[in-house]
Amino acid sequence: LLFLAAATSGGFFLKKSILMHQSEATFYITGEKLVSPISNQANGLAHQTLVSFEQTLVEQLTYSTEMMKHLIDTFRLYQHYQVDTSQKYSFEIVANKLRRQIKFKKLSPDLASITVKDNNNEMAAAMANDIVTQLNRMKNEYVYRKLGSSMKIYNAFIEESRSQIHEQNIKMLQLITGLREYSPKNKT
Repeated sequence: LLFLAAATSGGFFLKKSILMHQSEATFYITGEKLVSPISNQANGLAHQTLVSFEQTLVEQLTYSTEMMKHLIDTFRLYQHYQVDTSQKYSFEIVANKLRRQIKFKKLSPDLASITVKDNNNEMAAAMANDIVTQLNRMKNEYVYRKLGSSMKIYNAFIEESRSQIHEQNIKMLQLITGLREYSPKNKT
């Protein structure tokens, strides 16, 4: 797996006279090393660049439209945030409110956490855990797509190489045949 949920914690605080709860899910980030050639280099800078890329990717996925749609549908957030779905821009209203309630934090080069604030403590904890699970799925899909793209490129190189080898073999056979015609044995 690309992520490993390490811990979930919770707490609450007052925000504009409304009791808000917060829940945090901490997880381990790995996976890109499987598909990136720079990960095999001994250079520490290449590793730091790779780690930075992985964290940036996970952070972008955390706030992505795909993630927002998933959370809104899974947790019925239109009803939870009391937004009328017939209202213009209802998705954007809920998604923006949700994005403000989620915080992604880099803890170390390969450790991060997601904190979710909500007036319902169970909802906050469930969303934090679900975000980590969803990030795992989304990152796996990204890695598989990247591997698939790499395979298509490598297969194209192999096919082109085969084609060139075949053409060179034909030319070589023509050359050998031509040389046989001019060899001393064939001259009478």
